[in-house]
Amino acid sequence: MLHASTGPAATIAGDRRPDATPQVTTRELTVLSLVVEGFTNPQIARRLNNSPRTVQSHVQSLMRKFRVETRTQLAVGALRGGFVPLHPIDVAPDALLTTVR
Repeated sequence: MLHASTGPAATIAGDRRPDATPQVTTRELTVLSLVVEGFTNPQIARRLNNSPRTVQSHVQSLMRKFRVETRTQLAVGALRGGFVPLHPIDVAPDALLTTVR
């Protein structure tokens, strides 16, 4: 499991204290980074060669771990917690959009 800090709260798996640092897997961290950049679940799925349902499961797991209800709250928590840096990735979300007919 990965965590943003090395303090006591970060080392206790399953810690439910409000100040506990969420522990995330490597794949969840990748998904989290793409959520912060504004990608949708289908865009993330295409980028990672996963199904949208798998990405949705990762996002739901992250929202539980961060104790948030929206993707915006998740992104803010990820940035504030130091899980992802505040910088753009190399591909804009619109670049992954395809026309479906």
